[in-house]
Amino acid sequence: MITKFLNYLSILKKLGLVQQLSIKDRLKKFYKRDKDLLKLLVVYTLFKPIFIIIAYLINPENIYSVIVKWDSLHFLRIATVGYANSEDYAFSYLYPFLIKVFSYLFYGNYVFSSIFISNLFGYLTIIVFYKTYGYKATFLLAFFPTFLLYSFVPYSDTVTLFFIALTLYLLKGRENNIKAMISYSLSILSSYTTAITLPAFFLKKYRRFIVIPLILGEILFMFFKASTGDFLGLFYIEHEYWGTDFTTPWGQIKWLLNGSFTSQNWSVFGYVLKPIYWITRNLAFEAFFLASLYPLFRRDKFEFSFSLLIIIQLLLIIGVPAISIPRLILKSLPSFYGISIMLDKKFYVPYATLGLILSVLFFIQQSVAFFA
Repeated sequence: MITKFLNYLSILKKLGLVQQLSIKDRLKKFYKRDKDLLKLLVVYTLFKPIFIIIAYLINPENIYSVIVKWDSLHFLRIATVGYANSEDYAFSYLYPFLIKVFSYLFYGNYVFSSIFISNLFGYLTIIVFYKTYGYKATFLLAFFPTFLLYSFVPYSDTVTLFFIALTLYLLKGRENNIKAMISYSLSILSSYTTAITLPAFFLKKYRRFIVIPLILGEILFMFFKASTGDFLGLFYIEHEYWGTDFTTPWGQIKWLLNGSFTSQNWSVFGYVLKPIYWITRNLAFEAFFLASLYPLFRRDKFEFSFSLLIIIQLLLIIGVPAISIPRLILKSLPSFYGISIMLDKKFYVPYATLGLILSVLFFIQQSVAFFA
């Protein structure tokens, strides 16, 4: 009997059936373990065609012109011709580099490449974040309005968020290891302002690996010296071309009331977006993330400090970044875990519904007015 079984097993192996059964078993095990993640990804994916439909309704002759706006144009120009314009130096090179690399898969189509990367890294961010913080926190991230929007349009945010999420994952259950700091360095290379969170890593035990982002910082300073003639060229460009400066929270409100961007009478289908709109919108997003700090403080001082540094930076800034707060504040990724501790699961369906509605409104605003 044993001989017959071994002969039968040998035949199955030759036919490749044993391997197929093994893969099937693995898929079943994966589904059983991560079915919540798979369901979340399916629903998240179903939201994306809504943006395509809206883009078509706005401009059926050229939906790319609706999707590719504002910062996307700078990233595509850098990918195509490099830093030909001085104001482009405010945008880091990692995303344009990825656009160029992935464009080879799409026969040199940089626009399609940029959209593909933003969406791909959106999925990767969700998967890694789920592995770190579980279903509830990931649900809040996946259906947050600015994440929904900026994981679809070609912006660099999902690349930054992925490397932040990967850093947090690599630090989970371990300490300040070399892989985590390489990932963190890549998040800085994707968005320079992520470096504001560096002091939080001093709360970790093995601080010697912090030298990796510090070396990256030295390289970036030398890059700006060679390109602009000034080690601090980035700060000059941010101030000169994008109006970036630091103030108080009240100073930010006054800037939003009288700033050059908010006073340009941006309108959506005839409805003018007055300065009070920008203030109210910012305060709503800031309140959401500030609410997360208390549970984070009780759970993990590193995650609390990381999130706090992102939030404080945005509370004290003026210029274009002050208009971009609902997008830039996403880098406070641990905040979604903090909110998940406080928010009951019965609110999740209304939360996702509101997220979809707001993301649609923001997409329309992004396309026909100004959002950033």
